[in-house]
Parts: sequence; structure tokens; C-alpha cells
Amino acid sequence: MPNDSSMRTILVALGSGLGVALAKVAVAVVTGSSAMAAEAAHSLSDTANDLFLFVAQRRSTRRPDDRHPLGYGREAYFWALVAAGPRHRVGYEA
Repeated sequence: MPNDSSMRTILVALGSGLGVALAKVAVAVVTGSSAMAAEAAHSLSDTANDLFLFVAQRRSTRRPDDRHPLGYGREAYFWALVAAGPRHRVGYEA
């Protein structure tokens, strides 16, 4: 089972990031500001990374089974790659 304080931290970051992103989307729609729309997209990207972190935390702490006798701890590295891939690609394009 994931560490309760780590999971709580991830959930707080996910919730607050989503709240900030939704607020920025609302302001961008009301004002028509392209800069605020870009900020909203950035905040949504951060929220997606928090979601990947949440998935990594949950999946990497599963108990060993017949297919994975050493457990799932290294699965966190895969989810870190999933989170970093789009950021690297977008940063490269800009």
C-alpha cells in the first residue's frame, strides 16, 4: 500500500492544480486572453503530470505475484518516462 502521507500529498497537488487550471480556463474564456489560455494549458499539463505520479505511486506498490516475483517497484520509472516524454517533445518544438 502506498505511503499515506505521500498519497495525500499527491492528491492535494492534483486537486489544487486542477482548481488552478479550471480557474485559468474560465478567465481565458471570459477575457479572451491568449496568454491566459496558454497559462491554462500549462496548468493542465502540470495536472496531467500529477495524475501520472498518482498512477505510478499506486501501481508501483503492488505486491509480488507469479508474473512479477520481485514486485512492481520499477513500474514507477515507466510512469516517469510517460510524464516526461510529452514535456520534452513540447519543449523541443518551442
